Amino acid sequence: MLRRSFLASAAAALASRHLPVSALGAPAGKLNRIGIELYAVRGAMKASPERTLEALAKIGYTDVELLWSFKNFGQSIKEVKASLKATGLKAPSAHMAPETILTEWEQRCAEARELGMTYLTAPSLPSEANRSIEAVKLWANRFNNAGEVARRFGLWIALHNEPNHEKPIMGQKPMEVFLAETDPKL
Repeated sequence: MLRRSFLASAAAALASRHLPVSALGAPAGKLNRIGIELYAVRGAMKASPERTLEALAKIGYTDVELLWSFKNFGQSIKEVKASLKATGLKAPSAHMAPETILTEWEQRCAEARELGMTYLTAPSLPSEANRSIEAVKLWANRFNNAGEVARRFGLWIALHNEPNHEKPIMGQKPMEVFLAETDPKL
């Protein structure tokens, strides 16, 4: 980078610090909701779920993303619901192992609704999908089927992208295949 370019960029960055947030394209003022993925505090959650949720609420968090893949740190749905109510926190989403959609899925969806969730997200596909496009297609079909059930409960299921989803298998990117095979309405 040329010195002149660096100085111009630095000056622009410093000047932007004095602009109201709305001038930068975002609404000015305070956010009305802020959330945290409980994965980020999993050590504290393992030690004491209730105290951790209390601390997060005191810090100013309003929303948490639960970890079904960690079995909610040993708490039952009733205990999670009570902890959320006691702290005033909301749980609009949860991370789940993709295999969750294969067993007692309607029950999981009912529990998600009971907790006030809207989104259930798998952080990745099983390792078999890293080696086979056919496995990616199989999982896309499973997500379509699970999505039909989830929509009946007012829920959305999702898969978030990971680097291995972009690594081509037989010339195809797994995420592109997954997206082509899934119905966005589900």
